[in-house]
Amino acid sequence: MPGFVTFVVADLARSKTWYVDVLGFVVLTEPPGPGGAGAPTPPPLPGHPAGTRS
Repeated sequence: MPGFVTFVVADLARSKTWYVDVLGFVVLTEPPGPGGAGAPTPPPLPGHPAGTRS
């Protein structure tokens, strides 16, 4: 059983905007984009300094 929910959407950018701006979801990380553009680094865990996620 997966530990996450999967949504099938027709327009990823528009759906992401709706989930973030309307529902208040937070983007923790994203896969690399076209051409291998880097993904953003996830925010630090509460109570841990940046760069220490363990």
